[in-house]
Amino acid sequence: MLRTLLTPVIAAIAAYFLEQAWWIRALEGAAVGAIAFVVIPAAINSVAERGNIASLRVDCFADFLPTRLPAEGRVLVVQLSTTAETPHQAGQSMIKYGDPGMITNWPQGSHAYKCEIRNLGLPSALFDIAVTLSVDFREVVRPDQSGNFHAGELIRSGAVSVIAPRLEEKAPFGFWVTNLSPHFATITGISAALTHPKEKGPRLIVNQNLFEIPTFSPNGL
Repeated sequence: MLRTLLTPVIAAIAAYFLEQAWWIRALEGAAVGAIAFVVIPAAINSVAERGNIASLRVDCFADFLPTRLPAEGRVLVVQLSTTAETPHQAGQSMIKYGDPGMITNWPQGSHAYKCEIRNLGLPSALFDIAVTLSVDFREVVRPDQSGNFHAGELIRSGAVSVIAPRLEEKAPFGFWVTNLSPHFATITGISAALTHPKEKGPRLIVNQNLFEIPTFSPNGL
């Protein structure tokens, strides 16, 4: 592509140096103008697009559901589930509010994963970001002589979203994820988007390590 665009430019320069006929120089000059008219705005737009990207980072790690509300006075939990009424949904989210230190009523030792998402650069703060988890549910293969359960065939896929009201590098947005379904559940990807997109709003890129994205055991196992 670049070679195709530059060929007329090189030819035009050669024409001036070789003192070709005026009409040849005119044609070559027109080619130079046409190329500049197309290439320069495209280059400017490309630079602008590269500068209009907000990088986000997601980290998930094994944890327990909090038994008391943290300092911010709220806990957001994504409950993965398979519901016949919503075939494309992978669950729902719930928020508990209250005074810091208030009992959440979750039993101690309730297994979950905690995910944190943060903004890595400019703009320094982002608001009302929809964070979407893509999830695969797989059947539970009953244990053989070894006595171990393992995941089998894919049963269904879905997605569930939460809203991060504010994202900053030094103040990550955290939430917990649990599996209420009778199947193995694997988060296959995490994406983000502006809930109120604007013409000049940044494009969001989520940096994630798929090898670290968790798989949840079926509820009750």
